[in-house]
Amino acid sequence: MVKTSPIVVAAAILVLLSCERDVGPPANDLREHLAVELPHAWSVESLAVDVSQNIGTKVVPIVKARFHAVLRLTEDTFVVGHKEGDVVFLKHVFSKGKECDLFGVATSTLKAQTWQTQFRFENDPFRDARQALANYRGRTIIVGSREENDYRNEIHDEEQAAEAARRAAAEEERQRIIRILSDKRSFPCEQKSILWTGRKYLCRIQFTSFEPQAGEVTAVNRWVDSKTGSLKPSNSVKGRLSGNQLMLTEEVVGDERGKDYSISCPGDMAWKNSRQQSAWREFDFVHNQVQRAIEPHIHLTAMLKGWGDISNLLSECTRKCKLQMLRYF
Repeated sequence: MVKTSPIVVAAAILVLLSCERDVGPPANDLREHLAVELPHAWSVESLAVDVSQNIGTKVVPIVKARFHAVLRLTEDTFVVGHKEGDVVFLKHVFSKGKECDLFGVATSTLKAQTWQTQFRFENDPFRDARQALANYRGRTIIVGSREENDYRNEIHDEEQAAEAARRAAAEEERQRIIRILSDKRSFPCEQKSILWTGRKYLCRIQFTSFEPQAGEVTAVNRWVDSKTGSLKPSNSVKGRLSGNQLMLTEEVVGDERGKDYSISCPGDMAWKNSRQQSAWREFDFVHNQVQRAIEPHIHLTAMLKGWGDISNLLSECTRKCKLQMLRYF
């Protein structure tokens, strides 16, 4: 009986193990394939195959390999903090250069002398890292950055300008009301702030006095009957100018609106003076608007281009009598 040397047996085992280990793509190829599958801003620092096995055949090999890779961020990553209109504010998550471990299984199939590999990850380091800045669309601002300070200052300046414009408009309206009240004229006024039983009331207020310094007014108010349209008996009214609003208070006893109430005339309401209404001007305006709606509008250029046809259509009918224009011209 021939004895086999232990050294020969060990060498054979090593050869078999080396052949089994060489099945499938090498680790460098797996690393290149993995780098293509990674999201933006990630790179593969290293990849090691722990164990591999051919679950196919020698003719059609299908090799599964368990691997451990070390990934590194090439850019800083961020997460959405909040939104203000169209601006997205991002919070910093990880800095460039941070490394993370990735575990998984690679399945490689040999086709046309080329290994085609699919990866299945067993952990998800990308979820905690979120995304790089380039992956966010629209205007983005990093929280705590100088850009955020500039944005806040810009918004503050815009708000200050809007507030200044509002105050200027309110003061201008206040001065307009003061000029109107100083004239002591009568103005029809629809009190839109009075919604008693869900209806609007119409009134006519005659201002009798006004103190610009104190902003106090006295007036006589006559409400319009909603059924007949006639004016009801007058009531005394006192009030004051607050900002660009005129607050009026009237004591009414036995009226359908109740006892005491206050009415507010907004400063931007359409005050009207007591000019005489012109029915002729109103008719002329309405007639013009109706005529423009019915008759087609011809542009001047179209009229000049088609003047030959227009002239023929406007020509006089054939008749024996001499035209008046030829008589005098």
